Amino acid sequence: MSRLGARLDRLSGPRRCPECGFPGPLPRDIEVKTVVRVTELDEEGRPLPMPPLEPEYCEGCGRPMPVIRMQPLDEKSRGT
Repeated sequence: MSRLGARLDRLSGPRRCPECGFPGPLPRDIEVKTVVRVTELDEEGRPLPMPPLEPEYCEGCGRPMPVIRMQPLDEKSRGT
C-alpha cells in the first residue's frame, strides 16, 4: 500500500466490525443471550459467592461483548 493510501486509512478512522458494529452502537439485529444464575445460600441463609461469568468475544473483531447486569428479584417482586 502506498504511503498516501495508508495515511487515508488512518484519517478515515477505525473500520466498523461487521458482527458487532464497533466502534458504533450494536446493530439492531444482534442476538442477546440471557443467562440466569441461581444464588445458593449457606446454612445461615447468606448468599454464597458466585463464580465470575466467562467473557464472550465478538467473532468479527475479538472485542469483549458488553454485559448488561440486571438487579436480582426478591421474594416480594416475584409474587411468592
